[in-house]
Amino acid sequence: MRSYPVLALVCDDLRPTQRELADFLRLDPSQIVALIDDLEGRGLVERQQDPRDRRSKVLVPTPEGRLVYAAAHAAVQSEPAGSFAELSAHERDTLTELLRRLAFGDD
Repeated sequence: MRSYPVLALVCDDLRPTQRELADFLRLDPSQIVALIDDLEGRGLVERQQDPRDRRSKVLVPTPEGRLVYAAAHAAVQSEPAGSFAELSAHERDTLTELLRRLAFGDD
């Protein structure tokens, strides 16, 4: 699922903008738009006005999006790949949280 990283960040209640997602995932903004359009078309995320900047939109998960993410996350956690396989579930969770904080701050 190419859109898993986008859905994961949105479901983490970070309320990222499309630009923040593009920067964090190191993707061209047009690629992010296509992924978000797909997720929105499937009813998994919604674009809402950013309360900090009315010119931009933040992404929020729908209830269905949270369910899909929970199932995908469980599958990913059960089969860690590559060098992450050597980490415990707690260590992977800690690493994920630290990377989110580096990317989006402590908010």
